[in-house]
Amino acid sequence: MFLRSLSGVPRCVSGAALRLEFAQPSIARRAWSRAISYTLHLLASDARIRGGFSNLILRDIHNSPWKTTINLKFRSLLNLNCKTVLNLECISPVALPLIKKKLQQLDFSNTASCARGPCSGLALAIPPPEGIPLYCFTISSETKRRAFTCARLNCFPTAVLSGRYSRVPIANRTCSCNDTALETMEHVMLFCPNWTDERSRFLTPLVNKFHLPIQPWIVSLFLQDSDCWITEMTANFLLSVMKRKAALTSSLTPQMQSIRRTTERSSK
Repeated sequence: MFLRSLSGVPRCVSGAALRLEFAQPSIARRAWSRAISYTLHLLASDARIRGGFSNLILRDIHNSPWKTTINLKFRSLLNLNCKTVLNLECISPVALPLIKKKLQQLDFSNTASCARGPCSGLALAIPPPEGIPLYCFTISSETKRRAFTCARLNCFPTAVLSGRYSRVPIANRTCSCNDTALETMEHVMLFCPNWTDERSRFLTPLVNKFHLPIQPWIVSLFLQDSDCWITEMTANFLLSVMKRKAALTSSLTPQMQSIRRTTERSSK
């Protein structure tokens, strides 16, 4: 909820896609990280406490499943099979960073597999950031940052997005400029004649400077956040388009809005 309210993205973006976008660990990873740190801290305290915590745990009449659970987790993180003897007391606290790194890699893999939906950066072939995205610090305007985030997560306000909410068939999620062209992010940023002025002002300088072909794959390049200038120009374009779209929608008369809703329902 915090990441969703902070970024201002719609509900179609999954929690996994948001965690991947902002490089945030899952609750399971946080819990396991604390549990492993606490366990190794207890085991490392044996030398300072007479008898050691390990002996107390073994003699405890309460049969806690946590010793077995922790043991199994260490086995999975250390890639040990069930026949290998593992003595928790022999694990050094020095190994904690390596164990946490393995935990981070597994969490990233699980999050990425859960984030493979239409509203995700993976849908546009945008590589997930290793830390908090740079644009969170370089783009000072909240509205501009939200427009850039929505584009990266493929939830920019388009006919394709609104069609998911209203259950319009994919073939009918066309742009207002053309009855046959789907209003995807690639269409909005590269081809739609409705945004020629914005494109000439913000995106054409990028294309000319880097000698880029007008191909759909450059959308991923513009949204990768690898260069501050590219990010700023792309965010300016997206915000201008978003504002004009909102103005055009609000200027529709109630009668036109009713006709539009009727058309969408009849196309289902």
